[in-house]
Amino acid sequence: GEASTTFTIEVLQGANAGEDMDVSVCTNDGLQDLFSLISVDADMDGEFTLDGEVIADGIMDPSAFEAETYEVVYTVMAEDDQCGGDDTATITITLGEAPEAPTTGDAVAFCAIDSATAALLDAEGTNLTWYSDADLSMMVSEEDLLVNGEYYVTQTADNGCESEAAMIMVNIVDSPAPTISSDYELCAFDNPTLADLTAEINETGEVTWYESADSMTALSNNAMLTDGTTYYATLISDNGCESSERLAVTVTLEDCALLFPEAITPNGDGRNDRLVIENIESEYPNYNITIFNRWGNAVYKGNASTPTWDGTSNQSGSLGDDVLPVGVYFYVVDFNDGSTEPRQGKVYLNR
Repeated sequence: GEASTTFTIEVLQGANAGEDMDVSVCTNDGLQDLFSLISVDADMDGEFTLDGEVIADGIMDPSAFEAETYEVVYTVMAEDDQCGGDDTATITITLGEAPEAPTTGDAVAFCAIDSATAALLDAEGTNLTWYSDADLSMMVSEEDLLVNGEYYVTQTADNGCESEAAMIMVNIVDSPAPTISSDYELCAFDNPTLADLTAEINETGEVTWYESADSMTALSNNAMLTDGTTYYATLISDNGCESSERLAVTVTLEDCALLFPEAITPNGDGRNDRLVIENIESEYPNYNITIFNRWGNAVYKGNASTPTWDGTSNQSGSLGDDVLPVGVYFYVVDFNDGSTEPRQGKVYLNR
């Protein structure tokens, strides 16, 4: 009959140092664990030597070496029962010189209204890369808007090695929006301009007016104001930046208030020489005024077409010459607009 024999074959694994490897390292890469550089199938119980010297624990410090090529030999010793004897692999390490950090200033400032981007950051170096964190984990692109804080920049040499980072402080500067007095008044008959509105701004600095909240075309200070129109103001304060926020002012043009002087001094010095009632001609073009002395005699009569009272009489029936004596005089103003009651008052004449 037939006979059979059973064989048991044991395949023994020899020492395995893995494949030869080529790696690139930079002088500023920090301590290198050479075990992380061998091929994945290699035994992990070998040792590394460089020019016959053992590299303790497989830790290599690139900063301790000149930038050149090094051949590190990885040796795995065979056990007594292993086949094939010891095994070695060569790790060729190309050590590149890392460049110096780029040169930057200590700080740089941008106006908030300009919406500055990282494209405006500047440093001396080549192949620059900007980061927004000290760990260099968050790269900044040119179109990214800058914010207050620290930015970091490196340069990369032709060998692919990246430098240490230089830091620059970015300051985003803004001016406060202007404010305006809550009780200002603008008289329609004064034909007010934007310059008159600027005069009501509380802050000192350069005020610029725009026709809308987002317009970039400034209005002229000589532009006439129109009732019910909203104007938008920015302020450039001492920091030289225009405010990113704008003050909105809706203009109301009021009827002009009449201002009656309490005294006149017709002495030829150019101040208070005449009885000038501010705004009366524009508000009440048909008015007339009569001035009486203390005995009730009319000494002056006038209207919008006559010269204002200068302390002389234009009434032929008055006593004495035309130059009236110092004292208190009384006036009656008829507005002749069909609704406003006449106004009476007194004015002191002094010379």
